[in-house]
Amino acid sequence: MTSKSSPPTPREILLDALGGYVKQHSGVDSNPLDVDLQDPLPSQVRFYLFETSYSDEDHGWAINVRLDNTNENGHEITDRESGSDWNPDEEYQVILGGYHEDYDVFTFWDDAVYSHYDTGDDNAPHKSYVADETLERGSENGISIQPRELRERGDRGGETVITVTPDRIDEALQMRDRIRWIRTQLNEVLEDNWASNQYRAQRLEHLVYEYLVNTDRRKSVQERREQAISRVQELQDKSKSAIMSSLRAEVYGDNDGNTLPESLGSLLSQIERHYFESYNLWKEPVVFEEVDGTPDDIDLYFPPDEERSQTVIEQIDIALRSGNHVILTGPPGSGKSDLAEQVAEYYADNYQMATATDDWTTFDTIGGYRPQTDGGLEFHPGLFLQRFMDESRIGARGIEAKNEWLVIDELNRANIDKAFGSLFSALTGNNVTLPFDDTTQEPSKPIKLNGNPNAITEPRVNSHTYYIPEDWRLIATINSVDKSSLYRMSRAFMRRFAFIQVPVPDDEDLEEDGEFLLDEYLEIWDLGYPDEEDIENVSSDLDNRLKEDLTILWTAVQRHQKVGPGVIEDLAKQVITGIERTGELHYEYATVAKLLPQLDGLPPSKMDDVLGEIGGRLDDELFDRDIVNEFTREYLDIAIPTDGE
Repeated sequence: MTSKSSPPTPREILLDALGGYVKQHSGVDSNPLDVDLQDPLPSQVRFYLFETSYSDEDHGWAINVRLDNTNENGHEITDRESGSDWNPDEEYQVILGGYHEDYDVFTFWDDAVYSHYDTGDDNAPHKSYVADETLERGSENGISIQPRELRERGDRGGETVITVTPDRIDEALQMRDRIRWIRTQLNEVLEDNWASNQYRAQRLEHLVYEYLVNTDRRKSVQERREQAISRVQELQDKSKSAIMSSLRAEVYGDNDGNTLPESLGSLLSQIERHYFESYNLWKEPVVFEEVDGTPDDIDLYFPPDEERSQTVIEQIDIALRSGNHVILTGPPGSGKSDLAEQVAEYYADNYQMATATDDWTTFDTIGGYRPQTDGGLEFHPGLFLQRFMDESRIGARGIEAKNEWLVIDELNRANIDKAFGSLFSALTGNNVTLPFDDTTQEPSKPIKLNGNPNAITEPRVNSHTYYIPEDWRLIATINSVDKSSLYRMSRAFMRRFAFIQVPVPDDEDLEEDGEFLLDEYLEIWDLGYPDEEDIENVSSDLDNRLKEDLTILWTAVQRHQKVGPGVIEDLAKQVITGIERTGELHYEYATVAKLLPQLDGLPPSKMDDVLGEIGGRLDDELFDRDIVNEFTREYLDIAIPTDGE
């Protein structure tokens, strides 16, 4: 007879939900369960976990524990000393929790309040309750909040009960961690009686939490305050008027107007400054430790070269892993841009692609001051700084550091010195103070870009300090014809880049293996052909005809001006579309539209060689040279005589 396996215990469910966050733990049979966690979760947490049971209609559900403050070392359950404030530097954060099997949710009570809000009656028992509707909302929405009065404790404040599904436990732990820190700050900036109304105290804590964690810092304090209030409404299922009414005496001043902050905005701004300054260490986002192998599944074709010991993909992988940024060089149409983007997508969880322009300045790349509605100026980060910090979202540890790679297409378009300025120094491993101040701070703080964060003791993330992670990478592309612009870079800057040539077939490759190469490229391009019986001026197999003719066109150009397969792909698309629309195969119009612009600057004699070779090898009815000559005269300012002139 096979025995039935026992259902998982709350501790087993918890550990499974925390997954990769867990470094080590004291064992699933231990209660308390001590767990060491990865960032951004609290580093060490002591869980006291129990199953919930139904109590009564008024209270809902509870854990079968009485929180008696009778132990000389603190609470019988939580080991917390009576009257002590929570300290973010203490060894363990204590979590008192219960698990409800039917709803499949955890409930976390506010362990700290039982010792922090002390009436002096240390022997008063307190039971941890959670309402049935809170469990139901948590099960449906993933997380829910219940403000709870502790009448047995007198008038020293309430608690925030958090109910959460296992897949969002990390969010609940961060919320509990932050709310306790917020309470210590409110104790410092408000008068002693700020928690005299228990619901008011709890809602104020929750409002500050939402302001710090879930509002867009690019918006004004007033807009962020409204966002935070909306979040409290949603999670506590209360009206805005009820929330503001309960807060009014705390944040707008008492009846005499002389004891508390004059506005909610000033209170939120004050606590936010403390938040960044005291509890916001920078942790490096890591990329390469989490990526194995090479991006072999690139949707591009590169001809094999037996003379080269490394493929272009292998060159890029080695360069990135050895600490280099990468500049891909090659002629127009070689696939540099697609390759750069696909490489960034493979290695980095997030990346941003941008195309350089000749009017780029440090305002675009580094950042600069922008006018505000109040007439002041505020620094806004540019393209580069935005890759290292997400100011739109305040995370568990303040403004979130990012490792978002940057892909710059056609770097040669930009004036290197004008566009990148002090970025040169930062990319070579220096810590740089930029010529800007963060005017949102009082007093204003200089903006710093740190290219070597490891040289800083306890680096902190805030609105005026940016860090370049060690494995952040910049991938740029540059056309071979414009490579002279690279020499305007400093030698130190160039040393941080690996210059990798994206291979394209030359004229000899095309003469020897052109139709084979075109067969490989056409398979990648997947252009699709019209029905051959619908083509009036082609009697042979269309696929072979296209491969033969495209090889002729590409070879003729390649003898004098290198172009990549992307140019030929664009030409082929237009030729095939022309067949579909007119029923005839012609190359002259696609040559004018796609091929000749790549030959701008070629001497007339060379242009004549190119067009002469094409006209001499393609059928006359497929390539009208007069139309091509007319374009060269009018738009390229090159007069090429025809046979009759």
